[in-house]
Amino acid sequence: MNNEKATAIFTVVSELIESDEDIEIIINISDSKTKRKRLAIDNYVNNVALMYNPDDFKSHFRLRRDTFEQLLETLGPFLRASNPMGIGRPTHTIEKQLLITLSMLSSQNVFRCIAEQYNVSKSTAWLYVHKICEILAKLSKNYIKWPTGIEVFKTMSEFQKRQGFTNVIGAVDGSHIPSI
Repeated sequence: MNNEKATAIFTVVSELIESDEDIEIIINISDSKTKRKRLAIDNYVNNVALMYNPDDFKSHFRLRRDTFEQLLETLGPFLRASNPMGIGRPTHTIEKQLLITLSMLSSQNVFRCIAEQYNVSKSTAWLYVHKICEILAKLSKNYIKWPTGIEVFKTMSEFQKRQGFTNVIGAVDGSHIPSI
């Protein structure tokens, strides 16, 4: 709000109130409603995340840059980089949405830290993580293949022979045990 408007509003309000105590209450209320700028890292995606060398990128996001690019290509049609209705705030880039999600999934950070790092609100970070995880769950049948028929027994036998585990038909990343 510019000074002229603030002065005009103050003049009108001061004519309506009866005491200096009322003015002080109004000033305190208006000061408490003033939005404070959130501390955040400006342009983290372009200035930091996308500038990482391959080893640092993998260390931070737990996948290679080429895998990140493939995910962008796969998820791109499901994510919007702009608000089609033209109402409200514009949506962040697809890269930013995916990096926020990968940051959350690859670390033990809380939404507050992720939001601060990417200069978004906690609710926006949550929305992107939730949205991308839902898309990945829907697409999972195209990428996750469970063994069937004779493959089940071959896989169980191979796990038994190599690792000593019985009745195992697969493994999930995150394990520090070499598998087939």
